This record gives sequence, C-alpha cells and structure tokens, in this order.
Amino acid sequence: MSPMALFLPPAILAMSMTGAIRVTQPLAMRTRLRMAMSELPTPDDWAIQRLKDGGARVASKSLRFRAVDDTMVVPRSPESPGIGLGLEELGSDGEVGLVLVDTIVEDGNAAKASRPFLVGDALISVRDTAGSLEEVLLEGATYDDTVAALGALPVALGDLIFTVRRLERQATVNVRLQFEPSEDRADEQLVMLPGQPLRQTILARGIKLNDPLALRFDSGGPGDCGGEGCCCTCAVQVVSGMELLNGAKTQEKQMLRKHSDWRLGCRARISGDLEADGELVVRASPRGWAAVEVEECEVEE
Repeated sequence: MSPMALFLPPAILAMSMTGAIRVTQPLAMRTRLRMAMSELPTPDDWAIQRLKDGGARVASKSLRFRAVDDTMVVPRSPESPGIGLGLEELGSDGEVGLVLVDTIVEDGNAAKASRPFLVGDALISVRDTAGSLEEVLLEGATYDDTVAALGALPVALGDLIFTVRRLERQATVNVRLQFEPSEDRADEQLVMLPGQPLRQTILARGIKLNDPLALRFDSGGPGDCGGEGCCCTCAVQVVSGMELLNGAKTQEKQMLRKHSDWRLGCRARISGDLEADGELVVRASPRGWAAVEVEECEVEE
C-alpha cells in the first residue's frame, strides 16, 4: 500500500471561546528549514495509508522515525470551553488528509494537558473522561472534518482525552556489504534498524549469503541449515561496527572461535539498545577473502 503525496497551502485552526477561526500562516516555509537542520521530523516524513475498510492510517514513511502514540487529558469547562490547539492541514485529496498540531496556545487548555502536546503531533482520536461519548476518530481526517468534529463536542462533556501520534527519531545503521574480489561486484548499501536480523534483511534485497563449501556444526558435512545457526554458509566477516550487533551466544562463539571478527548472518542482528546512528561494514563469504585456505568454523567431533 503506497503512501499518498499530499500538498496544500497551510491553514491554522485556533479553538477558542469564540469557536473555530481559520487564518493563514506560512508554517511550512517558516519551519521546514529549522526542522531539516535538526533531529525533528519534517512533513515529508509522514505518510497516509488507505485501509481496506475505507479508513486511513497516519504513519511514518521514513526509516529515521518511528510512529509513537501518546494520550493526554485536556481540561475543559463552561468557563473555559476552548481546546487551545492550532492545526495545519499539510495535504488532502478531499477525503483524507494530514493534519498536524502547529501551535499550543499559551495558557490555553491544551497547554494545561496532563501530558504535553508537541508541534507536529497528529490527532488520532478524542473522547470524554466520563465515557459518555463514543470515541471520535480523527486519524486521517481532513482539516474541515477535524474542525467539525472538534466543534461538535458539547462543552458539557467536560475534560477530553486526546490520543496523538508523533514521529520519534530512531537510530539507523548504514550497512555496506562487500563481496569477495573474484566476483567483481559492487558493494551493496542497506539501512537497518535496531533489532533487524542481518541475514533476513539481506535476503529481502535478493542477496544470498551462501558459501556452498561451508560445513555444518552438527554433522561436520556440507549443507545449508536454513538459518538454524548450525552451519557457516551465511558467515560474514565484520570489518567495522561489531559493537552495533547483538552479542553472539555460546554455540556461535564455539563455531567461530578461530575467527573473532566473524558472525553468522542468521544469528547477527542490529542491537536493540542502539541509541545513535552507526556504520557496519561486512564481507560476504569471508573464506574467499583469505590469502590462504582457512577452516570456516569448528564442528562437533
């Protein structure tokens, strides 16, 4: 399901005691340069996916960011009925849209929420704290539909519970896969996320890590174990970035005890605790890089 490209002039919603007010403000021009120079997401990092049931899902289309939901309670009373959010519609096809928080009004009710709203949040849903109103879905709604839905919430409902979705920066690893010189093949470049398995990610690119002469740990003969960690057909040499991978377990260590810079592709994955971007360089079929014949792994006697 491919994301839609959405582009519309910006528009801001200010919910106050006087109701919904639409004004023009060039948020995109004002903020994109600032955001591009920081770790914050830009509007281009968002995507809208149409669902089979007719709904829409707001998600990240960038590997650099992950979508995270948060919930907050906004106080509301007859004396102070406004919500206090400024919204911008960054794109719409008339049926679905991408609407993000542009402004949290100073001293407004949203500024007093139980948890903070952030500029760039997408509104997902809203309901009242008493549970007397069925949850109102805002995900993928156009600006006009969002305004109408929020404006229709009776003041008598009191406090409101908002669910928002925001994009959080996540670490990525640039992987450079090198092939033995005899193949005369250019390096492959991949981007991987924390927790991603090396062999499966490489296979998804149509690249097989397959040394047909590698031995099995369990039988001592040749053969591919199918990713069970019992052979060395998918072994790689880690040229740099070993610290970006998960730790090897006992069997893998025993199999590769002659080669401290080797890992089994089916057992290696990007560390789940990664906090910063990194670069990993690995060599496929490491036996083909050796100046002399090497035994690729220890086998059980």
